[in-house]
Amino acid sequence: MKDIIKGFVPQSIREGVIGDLYRMLRGRDKTNTDFTRQSSEGPLTESTSDRTTPEKEEVSEEMEEFEVDVRPRQLQAWVDDGTTFDIVDIREPYEVQQGHLSNSIFIPMNDVPNEYHNLSMTKPVVVVCAAGMRSWSVAQYLRNQGLDNVWSLENGWAAWSEHGHVSPHKGRFSVGTKVAVGAAFIEDLSEKPSVQYGYIHNCSLEDSKTLYDVQFWSASGVVIAKRVPESEVEPFVASL
Repeated sequence: MKDIIKGFVPQSIREGVIGDLYRMLRGRDKTNTDFTRQSSEGPLTESTSDRTTPEKEEVSEEMEEFEVDVRPRQLQAWVDDGTTFDIVDIREPYEVQQGHLSNSIFIPMNDVPNEYHNLSMTKPVVVVCAAGMRSWSVAQYLRNQGLDNVWSLENGWAAWSEHGHVSPHKGRFSVGTKVAVGAAFIEDLSEKPSVQYGYIHNCSLEDSKTLYDVQFWSASGVVIAKRVPESEVEPFVASL
């Protein structure tokens, strides 16, 4: 079954840094693994004081494997308990068109190594993909970068979609696409972005006009530009 699912993962992702990490960790003997975190069935706690940065760790030639899976029913318990956490959706834009959680942060998997430093250090992060395989490898990667409160949603979006989701209107750009936005809309934000690009956060149709909410990174985390007309959105092209 895993081989079948793997066939749907783009080759660029399978051959990237996180794909390498996935293969390395999955090939290890779990009986010899020193799990430094509690099981996903245990309580989720916000923590900053015990967070270990990569600079303070002794460099190892072999990355550590952690217990990161959290089951949908456990995630629902955290929601019911009022626990605050971030959901990071690492699916590709064409996958997100199937639906997503309205408060998700979108970082396509290939962008994770360049974007993870923008994630919150003060609350838990739950990584979501389609079936739980890519999110597992991303969670392992983030744990090994020093983010010690990162989890992977077991069985992915397919297992969680029944709990309610947004089915976005499909415009020129799909939710999760990296884009650039006209300067006028950036100036209207109360907190200015720290980067020149954003990710489509939602897409809606109002009076026959396509409008986007765009997720940007700021000094304190995520900031959303609301109701940006499609004419003000362009594909992001990195400067040389």
